[in-house]
Amino acid sequence: MANLSQISDTAELDNKYIGKVVVYVEAESDANLFEVLVGPGHAERIEFKTTPEGGNGCGPTTARVKRERVTNRKVFGLIDGEAATSSHLGFEKMLSCVEPTFVVDDPELEGVLFLADHEAENILLRHSDVCHFIVNDTPLAGMKSRTADEVRKYINGIVDRYFSSAICKYTSARLHSANAMAGILDSGMFFNDLSRSKFLKLLQAKVVAAGCSWEDFRTELDTLRGLIETRFATMEDELKEEERKRLSDGKSALARIKHQFGVSKSWEGHLANELAGLPYAAEFRESVFRRTGL
Repeated sequence: MANLSQISDTAELDNKYIGKVVVYVEAESDANLFEVLVGPGHAERIEFKTTPEGGNGCGPTTARVKRERVTNRKVFGLIDGEAATSSHLGFEKMLSCVEPTFVVDDPELEGVLFLADHEAENILLRHSDVCHFIVNDTPLAGMKSRTADEVRKYINGIVDRYFSSAICKYTSARLHSANAMAGILDSGMFFNDLSRSKFLKLLQAKVVAAGCSWEDFRTELDTLRGLIETRFATMEDELKEEERKRLSDGKSALARIKHQFGVSKSWEGHLANELAGLPYAAEFRESVFRRTGL
């Protein structure tokens, strides 16, 4: 029986005696998406929720999981795959992952699951029919103004752009974890229309400002590119396209696509509900249930 003196707040106490698996996530939107993917009929067995402390990023989630698992082994975390890149061989595990979730070999992250995708938005980008939604999200007078081929070409261009930006973020995360760079590059710097040469100058300035030499950054960047090229070498083009969607900065890519086409604010909800009937939902449920002992 748990020592009540080790339980620090009512949320932890509730989780201990609620009798279900509790999975902490980074945001309310993540919890909603994961509930859709798991499907109805499982609310008594598993619950996805944010930490009572709030906050942004994976830090509050991993800290809460570490604390509560002292008294409750049914507490887990499920966070963005990009967060794994700060751990030893985390990027390699993410890159090679072939199921919806994975774990890393780090005792400090025991009980923490990672999405195989860069973040939750990548699941929408990769598995739902974003192109179909955009083509049909138009008034009657505007029908046929967007062709599927045109929309798909634009989406693929955006994915390629934010795939490149994600590799830069992964690089900065690895250097930051090695104390070779202060902080991780902000996605906002990639949301612009700068030419390649101007963007390269901006990137160099950000890297140097973070206390890392451009040479060291380029060396680490080339290492990651080499790992990706090796994995992609034997893939068909269609699978390479899917992998770029998985590893790209999904939130930024979806924001850019939404901005370009002016789609309604509720589109993420429509895309999420579409996922519920697709094979990925069952794969996600099976992966999470297996890793949490359900």
